Amino acid sequence: TKEKIKPTCDAGCRAIVSLGHIAQACPRTHNARISRHNGVNNLFKEAIETKADVYQETTFQTSKGGRKPDLVIVNNGKAIIADTTIVADTDQAGMDKWHRKKKEKYNEPELHELIKDKWHVNEVTVETITISFRGIIHPCSYTFMAKWVSKRTISWMVERVLRATHGIWR
Repeated sequence: TKEKIKPTCDAGCRAIVSLGHIAQACPRTHNARISRHNGVNNLFKEAIETKADVYQETTFQTSKGGRKPDLVIVNNGKAIIADTTIVADTDQAGMDKWHRKKKEKYNEPELHELIKDKWHVNEVTVETITISFRGIIHPCSYTFMAKWVSKRTISWMVERVLRATHGIWR
């Protein structure tokens, strides 16, 4: 019997070719992945700008290094750090892992104090906009987004992910 040879990526990264590799990891598609992320992030930002002050990619220096949340939403004396991530969706546990990692990254007391000082707020919370490259939204992310934007906007965000992933694959 002949052994099946799995094709490797023609970008020279020696990974086995798959939708997951091309859409999430291949160095050749890096810029397209950043564009996909920014497109989703900007759609959410534009939808909430009439409801709150929204600051994009503000850099903070902490003892753990630089932190640059995608969005800081300031409203009624509170700030919400909202960070977007487009992930591989191997299963719910994988989605949970990436959601948790984002929350942990920005759930630092030192960062929260910097945000409180900068925008004169009393409270800082952390939320994620975690969507798989196949358009699946993490349940906690959906709950957060639904408080701020319409179901139609959420659908557009998913569509943007799917169209961008399709563009990356082609």
